[in-house]
Amino acid sequence: MYSDQLDKFIPEEFNLEKYEVAANMPLECWLANLSMRFLGYISSKTPMESFDDSQKALIRNINTQNIQSGVITDQRINQLLNELIMHDQTESSSVVKELTYLELFSLADNLKSPELEKLYVETELSTFSVLNQDNAGKLNDFISTSDVYPEDELSFLQVDMNNSDNEIKSAFSGWLQQEREKRKSDKSANRREHQMKNFNAVTFRKWHDARVIAYLDLVTWNYLEGNRVTSKTLGDLLFPPTSIRDKRDPTAMINDTVKPLANKLTDRTTLKRMANVIADKNRQKII
Repeated sequence: MYSDQLDKFIPEEFNLEKYEVAANMPLECWLANLSMRFLGYISSKTPMESFDDSQKALIRNINTQNIQSGVITDQRINQLLNELIMHDQTESSSVVKELTYLELFSLADNLKSPELEKLYVETELSTFSVLNQDNAGKLNDFISTSDVYPEDELSFLQVDMNNSDNEIKSAFSGWLQQEREKRKSDKSANRREHQMKNFNAVTFRKWHDARVIAYLDLVTWNYLEGNRVTSKTLGDLLFPPTSIRDKRDPTAMINDTVKPLANKLTDRTTLKRMANVIADKNRQKII
């Protein structure tokens, strides 16, 4: 399949067919596979001497397992991932979530500035009863104004703006439905589900067609082997011509599509956003 000069850059068990199942993977599987490749790919951008022997062994072991398996669809892994996300949802894995008193005070400390301090002094008379830590109760409780203003039922929400409009709307819709249930409000309220446009089957198919998971495995393996692999070599490995009519430029595919996509999908913000969307979707299922 490959020419002799490419053999040096191919792991023994590497096979493109192992990655074909990614064409129909749900978001949970994408997050699991990308998470398992995150460490190796990020490490490949760092000088090898920065790692000790145990760290190198860990990266190599994970990379070897990934190449042996190709795309991993084991439902036990996805189930474990979902359980971890759901366990962590009160901490950070949520597109939209209520603020606790502790988070409010932490944010206030982090954002403190002379301008805000002046503003606080000017408004202290009207806000002190709400912001005073003595009135906060347990610091991990959600902020409530009902004790101070019984006629008002206000919720202070934190929104992760790294997510798309549709994802935020979907997360808010899920939070609102859960909150209405909790407060025993009118169950006839409009609770239309919002579609998540950015993470959908069309998007996943584009990721598959770019062979981004296989790219991550190849880059990491060649890094561990000390090979200086070019975009042309990676293009020839990932996009061998399937027919004489195949006019794609493999090098351009790597530079213009695959590499930018790999960088995006291994960015912590993107992975967190995936986890947020999964967590909110799961919460809506159990309401």
